[in-house]
Amino acid sequence: MQARDAMRQGDELQPGQDPNRGRRKSRRRLVIALAVGTLLAVIFMAALLVPRLGVHRQGINEAATLTRLRRLNTLQNSYAASHPTKGFACQLPELKPATAAGDTYKPDEFLFATGSQNGYKFAITGCRTDSNGVVTQYQLTAVPL
Repeated sequence: MQARDAMRQGDELQPGQDPNRGRRKSRRRLVIALAVGTLLAVIFMAALLVPRLGVHRQGINEAATLTRLRRLNTLQNSYAASHPTKGFACQLPELKPATAAGDTYKPDEFLFATGSQNGYKFAITGCRTDSNGVVTQYQLTAVPL
């Protein structure tokens, strides 16, 4: 009986004490639990999506590589048309287009200098000549580095 009376005395409000104190504590705990749960959900989603970003980047590099191969093919056709006695080029630097004086934008400069771009090594292989020494066949390759 004395223990019960002691609890009742402890439950009594003291002067200046907030009657909603218990509710506020439980509400605060709920808010903290929700914040932690949300944070864990965000971390979980990030862990799922981060590996996909690498796949996305790979897709971008592959698309850029296909664009470069098409560009090189166009340059080959232009080169062969302007060099009828040589035919197609068998070296990448030969395909480097002439740029206008003062033109600082040279997107393929690195490609022609090193043969590499966007994580791929480009090459012209399989050059075959006809009986006159004119290159009539070539193969463009792009191999991942």
